[in-house]
Amino acid sequence: MVNNKIVYGKMLLVGSGEQRNVIRDGAVYIEDGFIRDVGEHKEISRSYSCDALLGSEEHIVMPGLVNSHHHGRGISQLQMGIRDAPLEVWISYHVGKTYDIDVYYNTLLANLRLIESGVTTSLHHFYGHDPAELSEYEKELDRVVQAHIDSGMRVALAPSIQDQNQYVYMHEEDFISQLPKQITNKLPIEKPGDEEISKRVINYFKAFRKIHDKYQNYDGRIKLLLGPTGVQWCSDGLLQRIKRDAKRFGVGIHMHLQETRYQRDYGFRVYGKSPLQHLADLNFVGPEVSFAHCVWVTEEDIDILVDADAAVIHNPSSNLRLFNGIAPITSMIEKGANVAMGIDGTGINDDEDMFQEMRLCSLIHRSPGMANYQRYSETLDSSKILDMATEKGAKTTGFGGKIGAIRVGAYADLILVNMRRIPYLESQAVPLEDILVGWAKGTDVDTVIINGEIIMKDHKFTRMDKEKIFNILKESVKEADVETIEKMEEYKSYIKRYYETWDGD
Repeated sequence: MVNNKIVYGKMLLVGSGEQRNVIRDGAVYIEDGFIRDVGEHKEISRSYSCDALLGSEEHIVMPGLVNSHHHGRGISQLQMGIRDAPLEVWISYHVGKTYDIDVYYNTLLANLRLIESGVTTSLHHFYGHDPAELSEYEKELDRVVQAHIDSGMRVALAPSIQDQNQYVYMHEEDFISQLPKQITNKLPIEKPGDEEISKRVINYFKAFRKIHDKYQNYDGRIKLLLGPTGVQWCSDGLLQRIKRDAKRFGVGIHMHLQETRYQRDYGFRVYGKSPLQHLADLNFVGPEVSFAHCVWVTEEDIDILVDADAAVIHNPSSNLRLFNGIAPITSMIEKGANVAMGIDGTGINDDEDMFQEMRLCSLIHRSPGMANYQRYSETLDSSKILDMATEKGAKTTGFGGKIGAIRVGAYADLILVNMRRIPYLESQAVPLEDILVGWAKGTDVDTVIINGEIIMKDHKFTRMDKEKIFNILKESVKEADVETIEKMEEYKSYIKRYYETWDGD
């Protein structure tokens, strides 16, 4: 690997937040995977020799983007034939799943697609094999981590775990008893026994300990997090165990929170309060915890998040596609919450374009009226949105302070955005952040550096062949049989009917 590099461009975006500034004709000196110096190109070139010179007068050099909530699917749900629907219906697909995608190649392809759009760090909330089958689960986790290592991506991996409410937000036995026999006989719908659930939880922590000991901080690029799926899917005992183990291992926790109205209502039905308020009662919320979505949070919930210094991950596209609504991140940011950004594997075009996700974020929070315009300008200008996709995301991954901004001593995670397609770049009246959030696309990224290594150059991957990986995955996908598809549609109708009874609450 080339150790010493100089990366330069017409514009260099350094720092973050109020300390962010643009160095025209700027450059970065990289040595052994770290940023060692930043300044004007002529000064950096005069001060250091290098093994590789990257960039041109047509490039913007900026920090790599951070995708703070993802599920590592190279083949998207829509590509698998799973059409967009309200989340509670959409996630029911797993019951009738008749395909078997290789987890290594699926993760690999997901990472390559993210890297193409300028993402250098991803928080992968991994859904996979049932931990009740320990040896298979451990093999799968190993293959997932290996995919991250082989792709070159920096990653925070949060293996998921749940122990209740597998089908809907109620006890499995009660729900299954309402289903017709022709559905339960055809689809693998059954109540897991207490022994199976206990084994699932015990094995999860066994596997986590093993993978943590093996891979934590591997090559400076791998972090392990604990990943409960959500309050409604996890018993209090499981959540309390996760909190204890997070402290013991010194790791973060990542989970979904109040993504839908039904998840919020679950809290009031079961606990008499919001799910987040219940978590606060369990002393679960803290600076090591990051919550994806938070669409249906109250002002009181936001105060809890801010007081606990917990992070929120905003997923604009996913929230819209799955009929969940728009998260009140303007209020969160006003109150001082740490808000990051994610694609959730359900971006607006299924193309993993973080620039487009930033742009959508910029647009959907523009409420009419001058007072709202003033409020928006103070809380969600392009600079703050760029922070959400860079340095704010760093905290959620465990790499806080080391990624998300170009500064001396940080990891050398950089992207080069080609400005040939981007108009008015020379205009001093338009801040560079506005141009990036307002016009740039993932396809404008032509070079990506992670940990000082060139992972993609001139749109070509240096480690592997993306087309070959896609073809391997395509071959592994088999069509579902017609009878299963018909039974799945009937099953989904029962899911919809169940939640319709909540709508009158």
